[in-house]
Amino acid sequence: MISWNLCLDIEQGKINFSLDVPAEFQASLQSLLTPEPERARELRAIFGQGFAKPVAALVWPKLKRIVAIGTGSFAVYTKALSKYIGDLPQDNGLFATSEALIGKSMTGSDNYKLLTGENFYEFRPLTATPEQRPLFISELQAGESYEIILTNRAGLYRYATEMVIKVESCEDGKLIFSDIGQLSDTLTLEDGLLWEQEIYQAIAAAAEADGVALLDYSYCLQDTDGSSRLQLMLETDDKTKNLAPDIDKRLCEANQVYAAARKKGLLPCEVSYLAAESHLLYRDVQRFRQKTAPDQIKPTHFLNTTEKIKFFTAVLE
Repeated sequence: MISWNLCLDIEQGKINFSLDVPAEFQASLQSLLTPEPERARELRAIFGQGFAKPVAALVWPKLKRIVAIGTGSFAVYTKALSKYIGDLPQDNGLFATSEALIGKSMTGSDNYKLLTGENFYEFRPLTATPEQRPLFISELQAGESYEIILTNRAGLYRYATEMVIKVESCEDGKLIFSDIGQLSDTLTLEDGLLWEQEIYQAIAAAAEADGVALLDYSYCLQDTDGSSRLQLMLETDDKTKNLAPDIDKRLCEANQVYAAARKKGLLPCEVSYLAAESHLLYRDVQRFRQKTAPDQIKPTHFLNTTEKIKFFTAVLE
């Protein structure tokens, strides 16, 4: 692992770390920096106290809230962030796709309010047949889950977003919903679907019960000698604990489809441990391959391609 002494850079006003960028670009960055020895001393004093207490408000005294999506596939990072921000409010911002802004987060909760000004929405029940028409907002039922079908001014007509929401309330055309996940991130079992949210919650609960910090995770359905099992690959701070039995038990309790599959011969889930920062490495690889910004790379949790499985299998410890 590379060590980067950021406080030294701040103190000296120069980049001591060798960046993998063109020399002229690094020189342009260097021209923007000035030495700040006092700020470096402040930061060293803060970090020297350790991280037993939240440090974000100490580093940035004027920090009032964090605005960053923290639901769905991002929930694991919200949990990790809480160690550093403490009681600072965390706002999920906007619920969106590349095609449209869909929802605005509600203060103090993980729910969103549907934005109805620019788009027209329909909703497909998860149990709908291909012939069944999508539903309007007025036909939705609280507690049920639906895929969002989008029509907008950009020319999309009844676009199946694969984004699944749960209706928390729907009154007078005002829809409050929570994020369930992407259909493309679900595992298809014999009698139905196993959702990423359910997998994450089972892993997180088992890790917390055993005093393990969960840093990241991936999953896939693995076939071995004619039998299948849920394969979990975890990044944690402790790789000595056997979390698999507790995770399997929690999944059976949370998802009837998984419980039924276990009774019909699905093997118990298996846990393997990844090298530190494996997901960060994969994100950077994809960033350079796709030549895009880091925030355009979605978290890689469902290993649904041979390429993803090979990469994460190669970095198992």
